[in-house]
Amino acid sequence: MKKTVMGLMAMAVISSSLSATSLFFDRGFDNDFDRFQRLANEMFNSHMAHVSLEKYTYPKLNMSENDKEYKLKFELAGIKKEDIKLTLDDDNVLTLEGNKKQESKEKNATYYREEISYGTFKRAIQLPKNADHDKMQTHYQDGVLIITIPKTEVKKPATKIIKID
Repeated sequence: MKKTVMGLMAMAVISSSLSATSLFFDRGFDNDFDRFQRLANEMFNSHMAHVSLEKYTYPKLNMSENDKEYKLKFELAGIKKEDIKLTLDDDNVLTLEGNKKQESKEKNATYYREEISYGTFKRAIQLPKNADHDKMQTHYQDGVLIITIPKTEVKKPATKIIKID
């Protein structure tokens, strides 16, 4: 049983780390990797419903939308703005990465519990096709990064009728 659980956890972590988190879940599963990821997620969720991996995802994120825009809110307590990097690639994947530097420990102090984590992090979000990343706005204050992305009209691909001889 322990091997099965560990195998399922490894498969879920690997499949989720290979691609970005999708902002929308209505994405078509039209390629092999998407089908594999969906299968892995379904297997993991059915066997591990009682185990939460939420505490291993950093930074924490709230995603919301209304009829005009998408809003991403990252919790980055204790991180300076200079230690954060935000990028957008050609595939419309928004990546947040940075480093939470460890504070110096008090000398001659006995620590009974250490729950604050430090180190580098990276989180990628697949933006939907109608996200207007050219008009994206960011705001960082009090350890919270808010990214506002207006929605735009998605152009439907033109269909060309081809004459059959």
